[in-house]
Amino acid sequence: MWPWRRSASALPWRLVLPDLVGDSPTDDDVFPGGSPPPRSQSHPRIMGAKGSKEALPELSATLNEKLTTMFQRMDKDSSGNVDRTEAIAFWGKNFAKVNANAMFNEVDVDKNGEVTLAEWLEFWQNVLKHKYTPEEIEEEVDSMLEGGSWVDWNDGRST
Repeated sequence: MWPWRRSASALPWRLVLPDLVGDSPTDDDVFPGGSPPPRSQSHPRIMGAKGSKEALPELSATLNEKLTTMFQRMDKDSSGNVDRTEAIAFWGKNFAKVNANAMFNEVDVDKNGEVTLAEWLEFWQNVLKHKYTPEEIEEEVDSMLEGGSWVDWNDGRST
């Protein structure tokens, strides 16, 4: 049972509500010929083709080591995940909640409330992709390791 009908108006489909007394529309009412058109005709693929995701640049060994060190310092229980409580504890009294929330808004892409090491490193690869140098990133990571604040990177994500 399909509640949609082809229409001659500018919109190609319109909702057809079943008659409260009569029968509901049939496939013949909705689709000429009795069945929906093949997906390739009705919903052509516009974007998102397989393999269209741009590759992320590799992290240098030095940068990877610093980023892993920072992640491990945040991951107090060594679970392999950093939750908000651990991130807040990492920043201590230096606008801890603000820094933790800003970090999670950018890094926690699946929004499950935890950042994995893979998400963490992928975030920094994304930063590199947006024309930051490894030296600039290392400088900011060193600053955060010494108690500095989270930086809102111009990387297509927002805090």
